[in-house]
Amino acid sequence: MKVLTWNIQSTKGCDDKYDQQRIIDVIESFGAVDVICLQEVARNIPVYGGADQKRMFEEHFIDYEAVWGAGFSTRQGDGARSEFGNLTLVRSPLLLDSRTHFLPWPAGEHPRIPRVAVETTISQEGIPVTVMNTHLAFHNSNERREQMLALTKLREQILAHSPCTDKSDQFGAYEQPPVSQQVLLCGDLNIALETDEYVQLVGANNWADCWGIQAVLNTKDERSPTCGIYDHVLWPQGAHIRDYFLISRERLSSEPCANIYRVTVNTDTDASDHQPLLLEWLC
Repeated sequence: MKVLTWNIQSTKGCDDKYDQQRIIDVIESFGAVDVICLQEVARNIPVYGGADQKRMFEEHFIDYEAVWGAGFSTRQGDGARSEFGNLTLVRSPLLLDSRTHFLPWPAGEHPRIPRVAVETTISQEGIPVTVMNTHLAFHNSNERREQMLALTKLREQILAHSPCTDKSDQFGAYEQPPVSQQVLLCGDLNIALETDEYVQLVGANNWADCWGIQAVLNTKDERSPTCGIYDHVLWPQGAHIRDYFLISRERLSSEPCANIYRVTVNTDTDASDHQPLLLEWLC
């Protein structure tokens, strides 16, 4: 299975131009991808180019099913609705189930965007696997902490489910969804690598960093930055890492060949202030 994650900054490149086709070209340069997880997708927001980016991605990737999660939906003067959130595209017919979760949005004086996690259940060679596409708060560490804890609780809830043995009432809304065997969390977590926050919110909450697993098992390559390579105005600290693939550590297999991943980062494109990452789930 191949999963791509990318904060596309509403298609705004480091040249300050909004260009959806440029984003599409980069995605397609990865070849056949099973799941495409995009963050910062805008619909009908003038300051973000004004286009309905969700609709445009759906119309282009016709071989994919789209699952959309917006943190807000407000009506504009012309009747159109402005929305901002995460879009997951799943290659047909791999999508088994989906839902959207609103993340904690605590009150405060700092700038805040309502955030969501888009949950999709994917068939990985017949085995249900959950992919959560998310984008955490930028301005406030306490808000990020609440959101990460909510995602951890959601992961535990998903993995706690088991097939229902009572078959007497499983129809309609009671029909049982697929039971996931693993949870993959991906996106822009706004948590810099090698910080106390990363240790507290990732390591202490029993998430395994897929690049870390890869580094131990497969390769000695240096880790590539995922942000700040080209945009030094928004990111004066320069190139660093804040986009991830995380997996539920408690479901890692003891078999040495069962947890082999390859994570690659396209560091060449400046189509966004973030770089796209590809996870290849090898076996």
